[in-house]
Amino acid sequence: MTAPIPPADRRDIPSWMLIAAMFLSFLAAQYHRVFAVDPVRAVPAVASLIVLGAAGAIGRRTARPRLAAGATAFLQMTLFTLLGVVLAYALAARSGVLWDDRLAAADRAIGFDWPVVLHLLDKMPVAIWVLGLAYHSLTVQMIVVIVALSGLSRFDTLRTTVCAAILSGFVTILISGLTPAMGNLFDPDRYHNLWPSVAWLERGLITGLRDGSHHVLDLTMLMGIVSFPSFHATLAAIFIWA
Repeated sequence: MTAPIPPADRRDIPSWMLIAAMFLSFLAAQYHRVFAVDPVRAVPAVASLIVLGAAGAIGRRTARPRLAAGATAFLQMTLFTLLGVVLAYALAARSGVLWDDRLAAADRAIGFDWPVVLHLLDKMPVAIWVLGLAYHSLTVQMIVVIVALSGLSRFDTLRTTVCAAILSGFVTILISGLTPAMGNLFDPDRYHNLWPSVAWLERGLITGLRDGSHHVLDLTMLMGIVSFPSFHATLAAIFIWA
């Protein structure tokens, strides 16, 4: 006899409340420097939200809890991603003095020397690929986690995982607004194997946000700009738990 599938239609109130708080935080953060949204570029994001919302509704109406749980989780994470990035943009646009020197001093105080680490890694191309793929595949990892947990009917674990990801991301973004930083910048041309860091690739974007020249949001090209604290490290811990 097939074991009953636990219901997946319990309200995810904590996650929805966090998403609402992020939206309100964005409105407050961009009060004095309003961002515009490119309407054409917003179509794919809006369409994906509609599709995910419809999938969740269909799952609930047809008593398919796995579909309902998976679609709801994807909807929440998509909203979190959109709101999280634009909130980080808004906070960067109104942030004060960069903390890079203070963060670098803190690294040195605990004996962490970035130039030495970079030089060592440059001699280990296999390690670079492993670490790089782990870093840049977090979106894929989240997709796999949601599909696996919803497919296995582990709805409580899925709900907790999504809520933890949203909460940790929200807190990380808020802290980054208080400790703005360009990130660990290094010129990749000085190394043989190191990939360009995200901070290096996004330095123009962060500068544009800070000086006001970047004020139109392209929802198809949103980039994570938070350097400190590390949301990637937080997500890795959450995935290990899940």
